[in-house]
Amino acid sequence: MLKGKTFSRQPVFAQLIGMINRSIFASLEKEHNADHYSKRCKSWEHLMCMLYCIMKKCVGRKTADGKSKGGIKVHTMLNAYEQVPQLIHFADAVTHDYTFLSKLHL
Repeated sequence: MLKGKTFSRQPVFAQLIGMINRSIFASLEKEHNADHYSKRCKSWEHLMCMLYCIMKKCVGRKTADGKSKGGIKVHTMLNAYEQVPQLIHFADAVTHDYTFLSKLHL
């Protein structure tokens, strides 16, 4: 791996964020009107949260007594023009959300 001054002494998460071109992200956000319905959590903040969760392997939650809660997740891909689901995938709650991406054929 190349050792440059760009990423020296920075956390890995900061390095990852630094590699994302913010102007391209902003243009895609504007093109798709991504933040039209959002009130609090905008697209950029949502991306940061999802990347952090993937890096930290955040799965599920603990109850007050420390036991893991079980459950099911439903991942759905909608057709943007018809507002109809094209793909519906059920998974255990402990399954990471990014595993759904491997099932998409875009």
